[in-house]
Amino acid sequence: MSNSINLVSSKNEQLEKELKILKIIRVTAVSMLITIAVVSITAFIVSTQIPLSQIKQEEEQTLTSISALHDKLTTYYLVKDRINNIGNLIQVRENYIVPIDTVLDKINSQLSINAFSIEKDKLTVSLTASSLVPINETISAIYDLGREEKVITDVKLTSLGLDTQAGRYIVTLQAKIL
Repeated sequence: MSNSINLVSSKNEQLEKELKILKIIRVTAVSMLITIAVVSITAFIVSTQIPLSQIKQEEEQTLTSISALHDKLTTYYLVKDRINNIGNLIQVRENYIVPIDTVLDKINSQLSINAFSIEKDKLTVSLTASSLVPINETISAIYDLGREEKVITDVKLTSLGLDTQAGRYIVTLQAKIL
């Protein structure tokens, strides 16, 4: 009976494991070698089939379109910046439309406006006419507007003169804008 029990194995299990691992590594190495060879040959064939001049032409077209888009983008950002700056200025500045319109409505149609200026809160208008009557009417209307103190105040007659060569009277009025 002791002859049937074999306690010593004729096979070395450690050696078998190492041989199995070695076989797997060899198969993997050969398959990687074949894969790299196939990819290299395919890349070579593809590169010989596509002409290099066509690739260069496509590259130049792409660069041209990118540079055109860059110019458009630069223009867009410049316009956007200007719009933002103008918007900021409009928000900060005073609204002089109402005083200008109100004063212009009071000026007699027989008068000519030589100068019209606004500095901070001061409005100055220089008028000419061939007669003193429309000048008087305009001065009275603007003076009454200043007394109401809704749009302007402190109306002053800063100068009154005569241009003898042209035969015209020149008047300059100044008022404070409210």
